Amino acid sequence: MARTNQRVYFAILSLSLLLLPSKSLNAEPTRVTENLRRERVFVPSSAPNKSKLIPVSFTTIQVGADIAGTMATYDDPQTERPMDYIELYDGSGGLLLIGWIDRFGIRRTAVDRGLLQEDTSRLEGVLVLLADGTPL
Repeated sequence: MARTNQRVYFAILSLSLLLLPSKSLNAEPTRVTENLRRERVFVPSSAPNKSKLIPVSFTTIQVGADIAGTMATYDDPQTERPMDYIELYDGSGGLLLIGWIDRFGIRRTAVDRGLLQEDTSRLEGVLVLLADGTPL
């Protein structure tokens, strides 16, 4: 009977450890930002905190008479680069992707998960990090 109780406790402990959060689980995204429509968008935790960046430019992209999208660029005052972070929005204000240069000088890009699926192109509001970039 005591041996059975030990097995039960061991099983419960093992399952509990599996449920604990771990960095190795790659639990992206955890940071929240907003698109131009004021909707929440989840971004990877490795993305810079936009509130600490300085807006540089806000450009409307037009195709003929239609607004195709908007691009916003930001500068991190702690670097010597003139631009460190970029956001690209569709014509209705949905956040399509973000790009940034991390602290190691590596270009990073995160794209809305909905754009990566073949069967839909609807934005999901969850940006996923693409494969590592290259150092500048």
